[in-house]
Amino acid sequence: MKRSVADIKHAPTCTVMEAARYLGISRETIRSLIKSEEIKAFYMGTRWIIVTASLDKWVERRAS
Repeated sequence: MKRSVADIKHAPTCTVMEAARYLGISRETIRSLIKSEEIKAFYMGTRWIIVTASLDKWVERRAS
């Protein structure tokens, strides 16, 4: 089941696809942000798991 953007915002973690939908950017851009350590994430099995709070912090840094 797909989570809504509101659900993603309040969840502690999200997937690459959910993060891309939440920020309105591509999955490749999310992966680039993970590799450059601009957002916090960890690899679990075959998926990146992203700390949702780090997405909001990334947006705040970009807005400043």
